[in-house]
Amino acid sequence: MNRATRPSPLDAILYHDPLMRVGFILHLSGQAPPLDHLAAHVRKRLDELPSFSLTLKGRGTKALWCHQPPDLDHHLRAVELPAGADVYDSVRELHKEPFADDRPPWTMTLLHGQAPGQYSIFYRINHGLQDGGAIARTLEVLFATEPIDALASSAVVHGSGVPPRPAPRHYAYAAKLLARSTAKSLLWPHPEVGYSTERVFHWTVVPTTTLRNMAHAHGGSVNDAFVATLARTASQWAARHHPHYDGTGLPVMLAINNRRPTVVDAPGNRASTGRFKVPGHLDPLARTLEAVVAATRPLKQPPYREAVRRLSENIPPSVIDRSFRSFFTPERAAVCSSNVSIRHPLALAGTPVHAIDGVTVLPLGAPVSVALISYQGSSRAVFVTDPVLPDTEELHQEWSAAVADAPPQATNCRS
Repeated sequence: MNRATRPSPLDAILYHDPLMRVGFILHLSGQAPPLDHLAAHVRKRLDELPSFSLTLKGRGTKALWCHQPPDLDHHLRAVELPAGADVYDSVRELHKEPFADDRPPWTMTLLHGQAPGQYSIFYRINHGLQDGGAIARTLEVLFATEPIDALASSAVVHGSGVPPRPAPRHYAYAAKLLARSTAKSLLWPHPEVGYSTERVFHWTVVPTTTLRNMAHAHGGSVNDAFVATLARTASQWAARHHPHYDGTGLPVMLAINNRRPTVVDAPGNRASTGRFKVPGHLDPLARTLEAVVAATRPLKQPPYREAVRRLSENIPPSVIDRSFRSFFTPERAAVCSSNVSIRHPLALAGTPVHAIDGVTVLPLGAPVSVALISYQGSSRAVFVTDPVLPDTEELHQEWSAAVADAPPQATNCRS
């Protein structure tokens, strides 16, 4: 069977999990187009969007991608909101809707009427069909102001055009990293309240330059500052509400993008996961940042990144299937983070996209999952929590306050 017709075991697991729905919210300035204009725009580009025409049949290592043309009358819709309505309330309700069993699992909803000269597009899709990189590519195909080739796409890792040949030490690092991701958690699920399948979404925004400047003194990236401040916020919350947490460190799971230009448009997931123990809130923020930068430094080097990709894609499917079924159990939960940077301006019919929010998933038993979307100078985070956990409603505000309040002396000194 052609490899292109087979999903990875991870794709098959995610596809059949009803909680695994992801997406982006695009905010535009201008007059909302008629729905048939949006449909015509999407129809012209269907050949460049293979995920829009796929369903998955079967489970595990026997699963197959099956071609099924979409019915845009089903997949595209428009919702007129009352003046002054909160777009995020509508997104929360729309996101609860299950996908139809007999159609490709994606929808695109035009939300308008909430404010003059403003409208939004909520795109959501089954996580088995697309990861964050694939969604970024979909946005480029549909809304980029000029064509973007695969090498320049926001979907791929910088410098991944001609990957280097990894040495044994690179493979050894990658093997340890991937193995660590399947370790059992000592903290989650919460020993007193457990977990549920309900999900609560909250969004917040910080300037990208604030995160970049915070990490710059330590040779880090926007993602390093994001992970460090997220770990600090989660650590403070756990210290208040977890009976066994001592505040010294917290396991954080990072999504690692492995998508290359040759598979920029491919369906499914081209990401790995890496688990790192990040210093907790009892340490100075500078020390937390240094620890995160040191932990992620290998992933910024092409040989290590390529080793992670090759190992991830060449493990026997039966082993991957068993590993990921184990990985998604509540006993292996952690604080989850992902980060997507949209590097090119987007627009629809000349109307600019001025902001982009994410919608991500929360694995069973995990305390919080956060996706950061950086675009046009803003980094917007969606916090997903389980309502059975106490006092998680303010985590998004606590995180944005931690970013804003980080004093220069705390981030620029070396402890």
